[in-house]
Amino acid sequence: MRSCARELASHVSRIRVTAAAYVVVRALAHRIKIDRVQIATRTEHPLSSALSR
Repeated sequence: MRSCARELASHVSRIRVTAAAYVVVRALAHRIKIDRVQIATRTEHPLSSALSR
């Protein structure tokens, strides 16, 4: 019974680590996407950037 609980605890901690990594990756991807959009609107024609907003 104890080993089962320990296995469950390690599994939960692994899920937490995976969830934390997922959140970090999502945040980074969101920031990169924002940077890419800003660069795109900066380099594109002013009219097309105004239309995309």
